[in-house]
Amino acid sequence: MESTPQEILRALIKKGDSFGIKNFVTQSSYNQISDLFLESCLEGETPLVMNILHYMPEPHLVNERNSQGQTALHCAVLGGSPECVLAILNSEHFESLDALDIWSQTALHLAAQIGNHHCVALLLMKGAISTIPNKLGQIAKYQTQSEKVEQIFQMYDSGKKDQIKFACPLVEELRLEFPKKGEISHSPSSRSGGQSPVSSRPESSAIEISHKSHVIEAIKKSIFCFFADGSDKYTKMTIVAIKTFFEKNLTSNPYCGLLTPDASIRDFVLNNLDKSYHSRIITKFISSTAHITNWNPTQYKLDITQFASEGFDYVFWMDSDTITISNFCQSYEMEKFFNSDKDFLLIRDHTMYDPDFNRSLFTKESDDNWIIPQACFMGFKSSAIEGLFSAWKSFWIEWTEPTPFANYADPRPKFQGSQFCIEQYALGMALNQFTGNRVRDRVFVLERNYIFITGTDRNVVLDQNTSFNQSYSFSWSRDRVYPGKKPTYPHSFSFSYSFSYSFSSPYGQTFDENQIIADYIAGGIVHSYGQFWESVVEWLKAKK
Repeated sequence: MESTPQEILRALIKKGDSFGIKNFVTQSSYNQISDLFLESCLEGETPLVMNILHYMPEPHLVNERNSQGQTALHCAVLGGSPECVLAILNSEHFESLDALDIWSQTALHLAAQIGNHHCVALLLMKGAISTIPNKLGQIAKYQTQSEKVEQIFQMYDSGKKDQIKFACPLVEELRLEFPKKGEISHSPSSRSGGQSPVSSRPESSAIEISHKSHVIEAIKKSIFCFFADGSDKYTKMTIVAIKTFFEKNLTSNPYCGLLTPDASIRDFVLNNLDKSYHSRIITKFISSTAHITNWNPTQYKLDITQFASEGFDYVFWMDSDTITISNFCQSYEMEKFFNSDKDFLLIRDHTMYDPDFNRSLFTKESDDNWIIPQACFMGFKSSAIEGLFSAWKSFWIEWTEPTPFANYADPRPKFQGSQFCIEQYALGMALNQFTGNRVRDRVFVLERNYIFITGTDRNVVLDQNTSFNQSYSFSWSRDRVYPGKKPTYPHSFSFSYSFSYSFSSPYGQTFDENQIIADYIAGGIVHSYGQFWESVVEWLKAKK
């Protein structure tokens, strides 16, 4: 039986084979190592975590996230190993102490919930903010049932911080000291008590203000574009998409781009939107001639390049079947993108997780530096959009003319809807060409959460507890406040959908029309898929 990556690395560490460890870590793909790293954090395997951090050349690995928005620190806390938590906190490039997962929970929330007083103490000693509320409005200290954790918070809140050392022998052993007001320590040189370099950090309230003002400034330079095609179904969907976009992002005061075929459809959409939104809506008409012969109206998303000339730094696309349920403009995901040097914000399409998908058209088998994007939510720097869209259009034409798949073989022949995905295949090729095969350097990749809405009662089921093991077993739980110990890794979950309303996963489950699937992305967007839009709206209204 073939050994797992964890077993291989454990064996190398046990042998003390530093050369073998280095080769294993550096020769593996980034995705393989990041998955192994997060899994090792969850298992509390400190030797594996420390060796991966030591030999992995990618500095952002320690801030990597899983599909639940959990960082390595979240995972290490769930793994229950204070030593593993400290290894991450001490990493040179660590910068996500107060990062939020998709439930707006910090690592401190999770440490309190599982009752690990050592991890709570370490996080507080390192300067974790204890007053951040999660989506339920609860701060960390109200999330615990552990007396020891409650005592730690009481000592911390009453200013008796030195007493925490006596309550947690590990903290005393590590000789950690609380940072002075306005400072945070990052990396003690060793367990034996080396001096901690100190860097400036504002107080909690200032962080919150700084975070919001930075994101709002970036949003002011962004426009979020929608297309109303004039059909009864999709124009109605577009109106709802724009309404919820404005309602939930009210404090961000964003701009909306509206594409329509003509003035009558533009006016119809505007007349069905609150007049207070009109000053934030910029309208454009689609091209008078088709970009791609005999193709559906999705091709007109190519026309959002018109908005790049309006002085915006970023142009975003949102499908008509997106529904905004919270202020994603100020989400952690958006902040991270705006703080990066990436040109594009994209989501991996389900295609990439299909084991039957023919990757050879897009990449070498050993190359993970590529992406087939999901087109429901995309972001582009204005400085790069023209060049990328020109390449996208060219590849789109090659994929469809004279007939679909005449020039390129269907990469998913078993999937009935593969032809509909041609625009994504074309965009994947365009990204490779435009970036010079440096997709990872230019693209900020968003992960998604999958939502099942099951039965007549429309109960929501998030895939928060998907097992990750050799047998690839699949399970889920309902109404969980936070995910279980096993996160969903992107490569361990895939499904396809056909127009007969059936779904299948690689685990053998089939979902009928009563089990509606949607995506939760960007910290506040539900992508409902057009054929299930009404059911998802019905469910959201019921939940509201």
